[in-house]
Amino acid sequence: MKITDLKMIHLRPRWMFLKIETDEGITGWGEPVVEGRARTVETAVNEFRPILIGADPMKIEHLWQMMYRGTFYRGGPILCSAISGIEMALWDIKGKYYNMPIYQMLGGSCRDRVRVYGHLKPTAIAGDYPIPDMLKITDQPEHPRAIRLCPEAVFRAPVYIHPAMPQARALPTGPYWDSKTTVYAFLPAD
Repeated sequence: MKITDLKMIHLRPRWMFLKIETDEGITGWGEPVVEGRARTVETAVNEFRPILIGADPMKIEHLWQMMYRGTFYRGGPILCSAISGIEMALWDIKGKYYNMPIYQMLGGSCRDRVRVYGHLKPTAIAGDYPIPDMLKITDQPEHPRAIRLCPEAVFRAPVYIHPAMPQARALPTGPYWDSKTTVYAFLPAD
């Protein structure tokens, strides 16, 4: 099997996905993006084209080493995001080839469930939620048990909210906290 093409798909407001195609018709998807720098990361992905086109997509570690160590300068968010998205797509191809979930290839699951939080942020960027819609989401019967809200300013520290936190807790102070613009929502524990 050989890699035949790399295609980038941009979605508003700020996402980019990579589709790697092979000569056997198996495709893999990855997400090589740094928020606000999708076109820059796309350029980095395209610079790996000579290494990837015609290569065996099953040799993930070899390709990773070529991309990361094959240049004089290493690392940085742009380069590492490009490599990460390519690696995701290569693992997707390998999983489809063997008809096996990636976590099984990496040794199997180690837990039955994982606690996650939903991220809600107001409409500073198209595609995010207005604050009234954010609050409607938390009122649904199947509401998330924990959410993270980042209202008003993207540059303020995010507020992590967990149902175990007491509603009457003291609000944090300091240069990154502004209690006038930070929305605190405490969801009832079931």
